[in-house]
Amino acid sequence: MKKLKKFAALLLVGVMALALLTACGGGADDDQEASEFGYVFNSTGEYARIVRYRGEGAEVVIPDTLGGKPVKEIGQYTFLSSPHVTSISIPAGITKIEDPSFYTLPLLETITVAEDNVGFTVVDGVLYHKKMGTVYCYPQGKKGDSYTIPDSVKTIYAHAFYNSQLKEVTMSDKVTKVQTGAFAESKNLTTVHFSSKTSQLFESAFENCSALAKIELPESLTSIGSKCFSGCSTLTEVTVPANVSVIDSAAFADCTALKTCVVLGKQVQRVAEDTFSGDTSLEKVSFAAGLMGIAENAFKNCSALTDVVLDDNLTTIGREAFYGCTALQNVVLPQTVTQVGARAFEGTAYLDGLAGEFVTAGNGVLLAYRGSATEVAVPATVRNVSWLNSTVTSVTVPEGVVALSDGAFENCEALTKIDLPASLTSMGEGCFRNCVGLTLFTVPAGLTTMGDACFEGCLNMEAYDVATGNVSFSVDQGVLYDKIKKWLLWYPCNSSMTSYAMSFGPVKIGEGAVRYAKNLTSFDASLAEGVVNFSDYAFADCPNLTSVKVTNSFAGLGAHVFENCTALSDFEIKYTVTAIGEYCFRNCTSLKNMTLESPVSKIGVGAFEGMDCTFKVEGGSMAEEYVRAFGLSYKK
Repeated sequence: MKKLKKFAALLLVGVMALALLTACGGGADDDQEASEFGYVFNSTGEYARIVRYRGEGAEVVIPDTLGGKPVKEIGQYTFLSSPHVTSISIPAGITKIEDPSFYTLPLLETITVAEDNVGFTVVDGVLYHKKMGTVYCYPQGKKGDSYTIPDSVKTIYAHAFYNSQLKEVTMSDKVTKVQTGAFAESKNLTTVHFSSKTSQLFESAFENCSALAKIELPESLTSIGSKCFSGCSTLTEVTVPANVSVIDSAAFADCTALKTCVVLGKQVQRVAEDTFSGDTSLEKVSFAAGLMGIAENAFKNCSALTDVVLDDNLTTIGREAFYGCTALQNVVLPQTVTQVGARAFEGTAYLDGLAGEFVTAGNGVLLAYRGSATEVAVPATVRNVSWLNSTVTSVTVPEGVVALSDGAFENCEALTKIDLPASLTSMGEGCFRNCVGLTLFTVPAGLTTMGDACFEGCLNMEAYDVATGNVSFSVDQGVLYDKIKKWLLWYPCNSSMTSYAMSFGPVKIGEGAVRYAKNLTSFDASLAEGVVNFSDYAFADCPNLTSVKVTNSFAGLGAHVFENCTALSDFEIKYTVTAIGEYCFRNCTSLKNMTLESPVSKIGVGAFEGMDCTFKVEGGSMAEEYVRAFGLSYKK
């Protein structure tokens, strides 16, 4: 449960990570250089790594030494809070510059590098690897309309031309990779001459290049990364070459002027999530034979799309894949289609034109129910349930149905009873999400696969049960597990139990598995055997949870694990924990003391946000570096 949009959320993460990458702290405040530069030593204390520029000067001269040690590295987000910087001078000893280092500097005009630096050089104000195989940074404030990348360059580094003022770029014929965000936010860029050898365009490579009206992708191209051309709002036409096998999520999302896209390659087997989402001018998309799946939101709100030709190899269509495609009329779902996600054709002329109370298409896929009855028996001809409306209170699914698609009963708040057949083998992601009327759910005998977030938000669930003969799932006191009880899948939100102890293991607490458990006050995993893992949101929003016990091997804490557990007062991070996810303990206002033992090496953004807590750490540990860097109360 990756994009330039997320960088805003990751800015602080990067700073944190940098502070944690060393075992020895640095940063004396007794000289000008140390006051301007936050730094840490490497694990052996041999050299310094700059992690933050705190100065107010526009012209930055990076020192040769800090804390008596040579400066060798510039870390991620070093200049995060320094948009005023206009020039940077890099000394001889710098051997590593991490991405993103300079992309937050809109006024940067000049970069200089000491002549005897063995790692980097500058040519015409542009930063390169010493051997000129990689271009690292074209300063955002550098004047000029066009630039030709030297013949020696093979790689355009991440964010190298981010927010540049360039209108035209010509790549050398040796360029094979255009890395993450390389030209993103370059709003004047109209023309790109690609290398004939370019094989990979990485994530967000041209995101929000809003003046880029036309592109000619090279025949050598094999992959287009996530959000690669997202937000290119003047782009009108795209032909994807035959060698491309991967078009990642949102690659052409929000290209509001895009009218046609032709995908020539037979190797593209899947239209990824959000690929063309928000392309309101898109009229035609064609794929070569071989397309097997269309993921969720792939064409969402493509309001000008009228016709879709689907290959006979197609088997799955994701939730809301064509949602809001109001002009879409002509769709032929081949008999090979066995799964269609919830609301895949909602708001389309195609769906409006289909007759019947139970609307079916493809190989017995129920697309919608138009009836007014609250107690519904699905017809025996159906093999897959895509979606039922939110007014239904009781549903009987007949024998023969093998799958419930993603979101099939999502937001059916009135649903209180559901009878599922033994033939059912899979339930998709979010299948019963927010079905607040369900109090008991029995897993049918044949079920083998349960999608993520299947029962998320089922706030009144009192217990889970498993039908006799099921070989994949089991229960303990109404709590749903995999068959061998190594994975806690779902704890009923409205269980009357106030305490729960588990003795199974090794154990994984699934994503959101115990979330919203309103009556739970204590959770004891101290008897679990082996390693215990808490996944994202595992215990989030449990208002009465006061105590969590884990005394054996404990591998990790995901993101948001205890977020908003305002009563939690008894929890100790210990043993083998190495990572604490972002916002893990956010708003745990009752947790006043916490031990961070030495194995902890990574702490995500906002992990302790909203807390008034004193941390116990080991001297010289990464945990100490973290709490010291962010001004948290601690003791050794």
